[in-house]
Amino acid sequence: MNLMIREDIEQKVLGALLLKPSNLLGSEIKLSVEDFTSRLHKIIFGCIVHLINNGVAKITSNDVEDFLRPYKEQYEYYTVNQGTGVIEKSKESAEPTNFLYYYRTLKKITLINQLIMQGFDVSNFFSPEEIDISKSRKIVERFENATVEEIIAYYDKMLLVARRSFISNKERVSIQAGEGVRQLVEKFKASPELGMPLSSLKLNTAFRGRRLGKLYIYSATQGGGKSRIAMGDAGRLAALKTYNTVTGQWEINEHPQPTLYISTEMEVEELQTMILAYISGINENTILDGSYSCEELPIIEEAIKVLENSPLYFEYMSSFNIADIEEEIKTYKQQYDIQALFFDYIHINMKSSTEISSKMGMRDMREDSILLMFTERLKIMANEYSIHIHTSTQVSSDWETKETPNQNLIRGAKSIADKGDIGAILLPPNKQEEAIIEGIKEKYEYTPNLVLHIYKTRIGRFPKNTKIFVYFDYGTCRMYDCFATDKTNKLIPIDDTIIQ
Repeated sequence: MNLMIREDIEQKVLGALLLKPSNLLGSEIKLSVEDFTSRLHKIIFGCIVHLINNGVAKITSNDVEDFLRPYKEQYEYYTVNQGTGVIEKSKESAEPTNFLYYYRTLKKITLINQLIMQGFDVSNFFSPEEIDISKSRKIVERFENATVEEIIAYYDKMLLVARRSFISNKERVSIQAGEGVRQLVEKFKASPELGMPLSSLKLNTAFRGRRLGKLYIYSATQGGGKSRIAMGDAGRLAALKTYNTVTGQWEINEHPQPTLYISTEMEVEELQTMILAYISGINENTILDGSYSCEELPIIEEAIKVLENSPLYFEYMSSFNIADIEEEIKTYKQQYDIQALFFDYIHINMKSSTEISSKMGMRDMREDSILLMFTERLKIMANEYSIHIHTSTQVSSDWETKETPNQNLIRGAKSIADKGDIGAILLPPNKQEEAIIEGIKEKYEYTPNLVLHIYKTRIGRFPKNTKIFVYFDYGTCRMYDCFATDKTNKLIPIDDTIIQ
């Protein structure tokens, strides 16, 4: 099939940039010479980019000619093909305030052409051979009304159907209830049902590790350490080794797991200092101050090398929707075979709200409905891509008055808990818990500063409302187990489970 050529749109994009170069500087704008099919338009666009980068506020044909003159071949092509006339025609045809429309149309054309070159059937959006006027009009309208994201989603859906038909390991199965159960029992005898390790050995026991295809949800107060706890767990999975500050030895991670950490608030540099603190055991403030002792300097140097070679990947998204997250999962799964995703925390923004409302064909959807659908999609993706997903939420402002912290404390939508396989509320000790700590703290190396209230486990050895008391070092993102109680603060035994 021939490519989709729209020189009129190319000229309008060029004209809007010539008249108002600042149009190119928008955060949404990602133009390149590959978006233009005409060589002359490519040359003119290249000149425009150079002139904009050099601060030109309004571009004339003389500016373009002056820039091109030293480049003999391009200048000759420009003059032979009446480039000056094309520039003037482009400026006459364009309205700078309509630039976003021109730009989005051009990007859709680029996308269609890329799909054509890769052998996709694009007849749903572009079919110049169609002779039926009614059908042709519908195809044109479909292209005009679609966004780039919607076109991509159309082909993603087609590929997803193929994936489910040919390579999915979650296919529908109909069997007699006992079929294969003997082999299943033998499998568990040889290798117990355990996932990847958590930072807490007692949580390894309670949750059976971090299992693939599962969604774990932690909830905590604002500033309560959700991101730092997640970073410590991500480091536990992916860091090649960590420094033991007690023994003074580096401890090797025998089975590092490729892991993706998506942050929605903390930028990459903030994530890097956190993970360096975890790997080295050196307080993050020391790293931020650059004030290392003679003993700490070689440790941080080694931690840098460890991080440079560990299968841990960061993505920062200040604005996101569920499609953005799924795209990152697909990309990192394909390129690095990630086994775990840590998504900073579940909340809504304009982009995610618009996406979900649009898909449901509704306006002004309630916050709890949007959060529930967002969480449900995370759970589906954990299954679809066979990865572990860990995420967080904030608790409501009345958390201090609740006698039994559980899913009712989740801010925005307590129904979020329905979609998780593991659910826990992370809070500082209350007065009753502090009394328990005071009475037995001498038995433990660390004094608890955080209580994990487990309100949900799909499989596990301990009932809901079990409480794990831990000490969490916010400066190094490291967690240390202390003890466990039931909901009445009665001590209960939970063995440590080491998962390699």
